[in-house]
Amino acid sequence: MRKTNQGFVRSLRLQRTEDFQQAFRLGNKQNQGGLVVYTRLNGLGYARLGLAIAKKKIPSASARNRLKRLIRESFRLNQSRLPEVDIVIVVTSRSYNNQVLLCDLDKQWSRLEVYYKRA
Repeated sequence: MRKTNQGFVRSLRLQRTEDFQQAFRLGNKQNQGGLVVYTRLNGLGYARLGLAIAKKKIPSASARNRLKRLIRESFRLNQSRLPEVDIVIVVTSRSYNNQVLLCDLDKQWSRLEVYYKRA
């Protein structure tokens, strides 16, 4: 069986502190449910994702990991329709079930698509 090219590879991740700081300082901020999403054009030709999930907000490691997995999977499935932006997602709500999170993320991906098509 061949491996598809739809994985969440290192190049699609925000890793450098400077990238996160630029998204926070210079990026567009949007609230969506219990998420705060910062976006900034990156000029790379593809979207990149960074996650900021504080232990203070989500004390349980398993809950933090579940949120990260769901966000990464949603990003992976929708990356082809996303503009070339750096996306930093900050989780601000303690209680998030899977369905609500996926619904909020889908709304956010649609907003990004429309917002950056106009820009």
